[in-house]
Parts: sequence; structure tokens; C-alpha cells
Amino acid sequence: MKPVVTALLLLFLGATWACGLAPVTPPPEQTKAAVSETPQPDATEISTLAPIATLGVPAIEEESAIANPTSTETRTRSTGPTPLPTPRTFTPVPPEEVPCAIDEAGLGDLYKGDALGRLSTYHPEVYCKVLEKPWYWDSDDDPHHVEPLVLRFLTTLAFRDPDAALQAIQLPFLDTIEWGDSDIVDFLVDLAWEDPEGLTWLLTQEAATGGDKEVHIPLVYLQSVNPNAAAKLANLDWVKDGLHLHEHQGLTLLQRLARVSNKALQHFLDSDFAWVPPQAGIDVSGLERLVEIAAIDEDAVIQIVGMPFMETIEFADHDVLARMRDLLASSPETLDRILANSAGDGGITNELSIYFLILDLEETAPEIAASINSLAWVQDGIKYIPPRNWGSIDPDPEEFERTLVLDMLRLADRGPDFLLELIRKPWMADELTGSEVQIFFDLQDIYYRHPVGAMRILRSPIMDSAGPEEERLADSLAELLRTQKDPDAFWETVLELVPEDPDQ
Repeated sequence: MKPVVTALLLLFLGATWACGLAPVTPPPEQTKAAVSETPQPDATEISTLAPIATLGVPAIEEESAIANPTSTETRTRSTGPTPLPTPRTFTPVPPEEVPCAIDEAGLGDLYKGDALGRLSTYHPEVYCKVLEKPWYWDSDDDPHHVEPLVLRFLTTLAFRDPDAALQAIQLPFLDTIEWGDSDIVDFLVDLAWEDPEGLTWLLTQEAATGGDKEVHIPLVYLQSVNPNAAAKLANLDWVKDGLHLHEHQGLTLLQRLARVSNKALQHFLDSDFAWVPPQAGIDVSGLERLVEIAAIDEDAVIQIVGMPFMETIEFADHDVLARMRDLLASSPETLDRILANSAGDGGITNELSIYFLILDLEETAPEIAASINSLAWVQDGIKYIPPRNWGSIDPDPEEFERTLVLDMLRLADRGPDFLLELIRKPWMADELTGSEVQIFFDLQDIYYRHPVGAMRILRSPIMDSAGPEEERLADSLAELLRTQKDPDAFWETVLELVPEDPDQ
């Protein structure tokens, strides 16, 4: 028997394993939703303005200073429907024709190698400019791990608009790598699809190409399409003080909000939301969903942000907002009915937001919803734990009820058959224990990495009960898959543990 299998079997037979109740869940999939701009007349002449007054540029004290530019330069911006792009093909460039020495070590980097390889093969001019950056060679110059994201978005831009990518890598803000730089490159990628003429214009502006690395480039763009909104954002205290961490993304999202709904932007600026500016990644994610909702229905987003559950943005709120956005796009009358019904009770609260998602699941996957609703710990109420900056040393299993339901809702999309079998295990039906909670998290983690293996484990007699021994086994298998990153070794271990296919 192989050593790793022997070790796992010993664990299963009773070896001690220290294991906490830390849920392992995949982050929400980051997908870009199409956000259309508010319709305006085609070919509107829009004034080109002096550099935006923020982040290192002299402050604008009055709106009129930005609404009445002295520059006579104008650009023509078409705001009609964005035409579908013409597919482009690029010819690989042989390594010997790349106009700089290829860094083989960089190509082998786990996080940056794919982007660097594609750039060196198809866009060598951009690749060589990357290699000229001092931060590329300094592994200690990227404490927030922004560099891989910058390279990934730069590669995407290069395959959409190679000239824009070549100009972008030479912009002063990319002389160093700072928090927020990847957000700006991602913004340029968006412009390459939404307003390619605007991107071409932006990359020639002194405000973007000048020596001031602190200029917020998305705000420079907004200055050309909505100068009044640009002035309002530039004069926010947290913008004038300089952007920190997630504030970079927050300002980019607010400029997008200004482009889809002036009414919604003004409501956000007049309100005192705890998540504006964003203080955490979940705030950014929630704000992004709200901007997408505003692009579809500005009145709906104003109603939503006034509900109690929006006092803070929590993980469940992200899912609720994403589902509201989807309903607005596919079935707006359904969301109107839900919002109207909840308005009479003061709106959706933090305690009730999870039930909004289950209610929606009853429409889209009734069998799964019925199975969730049949669980005893769901029927007696899903416990709500307010956000806190600390965790329990020995948490009560009911503290994980909300997390479990959220994970079930995500599994309903990504693994409905697996979820149904997991929910129907007898040990899931009654009140939860610590071992049952941890086994759920471990099996879910295994499923996302190796669905076939997870199903075989779940269907085996090993998982007919859920005690400390089963918990140690599930945790060991999940850890093996996480650390070795070798699906073949994991699968061999599973076959030794479960030699007979339970499904046969």
C-alpha cells in the first residue's frame, strides 16, 4: 500500500487530527456583466477638458471650473450600440525574432508565466516594454500581488487592441506597481470594448501620459463624457485625500455609475453608506452589482440601497444583489413584485436576505429548494451572525447555518446532483454537529477540485455517518488535494479507500 494511502487509513482508524471549523468555499465567480451607458444622441461633440483635479493635480473647487473648459479641443463620441468586434488573429512570433532577451524564469512563473508567454509569442513589443519595468525584476516590490493581475489584464488588452496595450504599458502609473493599478488596466480593457474611440483619445491625453502617477485615469475619461459628475467625484473628501486600497476600485465604479445613471450617482453621493468608499473586497463586489443594477433600472437600485440589509454588505448580500440583477434582466416583473411586497414590511433585512435566495431557488430548482427547506435546522430558522472582526475559539455549529445555505445555493448551480445527494445524507437532516459542518466544507472543497472523486467518496459507506473519524478522513483527503495539486495521486488514494464503485 502506498505511504500516503496508509497514512490516510490510519487517520480513518482513529489517529488524532486537529481540525477547526473553517469553511473552505470558492470565491464568487468574477464575471463581467455588460453595462450599457445611458442613451444619448449619436456623435455628440464633447469638450476635452483640462486635467482632472484630483490625486496630484490642482484641486477643483467649483463645478464650473470643469464644466467650462478653456481648451478648444473636442472629440466626437458615438454613443450608439457597440458593434460586434471583428475577430482578429495574430501570428506567433518565433523566439529568435523577439526584440529583447526572453526571461525564461518569468515564463515559468506560476502566476505570471501564462500572460508573459502569450505576450512574448503574440505581442513581443509589449512584452519587451514589460521587461523594462524595474518592478518586473524586483520580487519584493509587489506586496499585494498586483503584478500578475496587471499582466493578465494587459494581455487581454493586447489581444483586443495591441496599439492600446503598447501605449498603456508606457503610462507613468505603471512605472511602479501599486494597489489599484490592476483596476486601471482592467478599466482600459473595458473601454476597448465599450468605447474604443474613447480609449484611443484617453491614451493621448496629457493627464494620463504626463508625469503625475497619482492621476486617476478613469476619472480623466469621465471628465470627457460627464464633466459635472467628474467634478463631484473629484471633490469628495476621500478622493482629495488620496486613494487607499479599495478606494481605487470604488472611484472607478462610481465613475461607471455616473455613466449609466446620474440620478443613482447623486443618490449615492447624498447618502451615508458605510460601504462608500469601499473598505473591503466584499464592498467592492457589492458596489459592482449595484452599478450593474443601475444600468438596467435606476429607480430599482435606489429602492434596494434603502433597504435594511444594505446597511452593510455581507457575503449573502453579494449573492442577493447578483440575483436581483439577473431578475431585472430576465424577469423584471418578478423583482418588482418581490420589492413591492417587502417594502410594506420595511424592506429586506439581514436576517431575511438569505430567504430571498431560497425563495428564488424554489422557482429555478424546486427539488433542491424543497430538500433545503426540509432540513430541521432550516425549518427552525437560519441563524444570523452579525459581521465581526473576530471568531469564536469553539464556535457553535449553528453559527455556520447561513454559510452552509449560501454554499448550497452555489452548489445548486455548479453541482446540483452532488448537492442533492449531500443534503439527503441522514446526518444533514437533524441539528448540526461540528463534525457534520466540517465534513460538508471538506466534501464541497473536494467537489470543486475533483467532482468524480467527491461523488465517489460521498456515495461510499464511509460517508453514511459523520463523526470525528469521518471528519478526519474527509479533512485529510481535502488537504491532500489542496497541497499536492496532483489529481492522479488523489484519485489513486480514493480508489484504494473506495475500491468498489458505489454507483454500480
